[in-house]
Amino acid sequence: MGSIKERLDEHDAFVIVGIGGDSGSGKTTFSQGIRSLLGADLVSGFSMDDYHSEDRATRKVTGNLPLDPAYNKLDLLAEHLEQIRLGKEIIKPVYNHSTGEFDPEVLFKPARITIVEGLHPFYTQSLRDQMDFTVFVDPIRDVKWKWKLMRDVEKRGHEKEAAFEEILKREPYFKQYIDIQKIWAEVVIRVIPSRYSDDRLERPQVKLKMKHTDIPVHHIDMAFDMAQFVTSSERYFSLEFGSDYFYGSKFNVLTVDGMLSRKNVSKLQDQIRDFTGLKENVLFEEGGDEFINPSGVAKLIIAWRFLEKLNFILDELERAVG
Repeated sequence: MGSIKERLDEHDAFVIVGIGGDSGSGKTTFSQGIRSLLGADLVSGFSMDDYHSEDRATRKVTGNLPLDPAYNKLDLLAEHLEQIRLGKEIIKPVYNHSTGEFDPEVLFKPARITIVEGLHPFYTQSLRDQMDFTVFVDPIRDVKWKWKLMRDVEKRGHEKEAAFEEILKREPYFKQYIDIQKIWAEVVIRVIPSRYSDDRLERPQVKLKMKHTDIPVHHIDMAFDMAQFVTSSERYFSLEFGSDYFYGSKFNVLTVDGMLSRKNVSKLQDQIRDFTGLKENVLFEEGGDEFINPSGVAKLIIAWRFLEKLNFILDELERAVG
């Protein structure tokens, strides 16, 4: 069996990953596992913010917010995703967060895997129909507000008071339009304060709810070295496994908390790299931090889950051609 790239090329397959959640919820953080392990040659992407229908100056006049789907070009996005699944280039809009204005449109040439992040990736059936793998990032309010304030003030140059006022204004729209979309996600990432860290919001625990499927997995094992885990653990760390029903669907639940030695996930990372055939790509660089926080562990598990789904898609294509 060839590498992931060879198999995608052989079938001329284009795959779309949708990652949804509120603004500032950490969507990009959790998509980086897929990007890091598969690399820029295989993975491209963009933000749904590019499909807002009003710029910042206009919103100040109208009072509209992009959390309301009515003020986003969702039909245009669905058309573009349909073209991307066929491997076709698109001319897409560009929203500039630094200026709050729309920049000139750009040519977007899809890689084999395209990651789309935003507020409304699962809001309409036409959008959901284009998604091969769906993730919803769902931090509790305290964590989300802290992350959003840090991003908007430190990275986007907003005034803290204005940023907080916008957060309060946004919350009813989040509950009405965004939060409901997690019922269509295959993986829901619930982020809550850690039980261990001094700053419980700085390194929050991550609860992964992964929709139960009957996808057969023959090539990727998700294995932690528990003997090494028990003997080498130097920080508080816990893994909790279980199952639950979530909006009528059965989910497997994995909760990660504390700081884990990178030694304990090195085997899993190596197994994923062996499967992809892209052994030069890593999520955790050599010489990096000795311990990995729950978000880092979650990124690796989400990448594993995506590869499980991708392997199933490719197996189906291979069976179809005999």
